[in-house]
Order: sequence, then C-alpha cells, then structure tokens
Amino acid sequence: MPRSPSLTLSQQSPPDTSPWLSADQVAAHLGVSLRSVREWTRRGQMPCHYLPGRLVRYHRDEINAWLRESRP
Repeated sequence: MPRSPSLTLSQQSPPDTSPWLSADQVAAHLGVSLRSVREWTRRGQMPCHYLPGRLVRYHRDEINAWLRESRP
C-alpha cells in the first residue's frame, strides 16, 4: 500500500497583531522585568487600561509614545 504524503503544519504560531498587550508582553517589548512593569503600573507611571476581572492591558501605541516621552 503506498504511503500518503504527510502534511506538515508550521510549528510557528501566526504573529500577534493585536495592539493590546499583557504585562508579560510589555516587559518583553521593553526588555525589562515583569516586576518593573507591575511597579510602574501600580505607581501610575505607565499608561494602562483596567478591564473587568482585575485585568490590566496596555496599548502598544501608548507604550511606545510613553517610552519616547520618558527618554531624555
């Protein structure tokens, strides 16, 4: 019996194009620790949005603007 060709799926997931980021994603985006992101959020130093269920999300454009404004 002949073998059917095997189908392979890409192991990579598609890139996330959502402008909304979690704290983990912001930390990776900025190259800082998750603890730093959470502390800046707690102090009100970083722009964020509070959602129902105690979720916090960050908009990529706001984070990039914040980063540009906070550099000397």
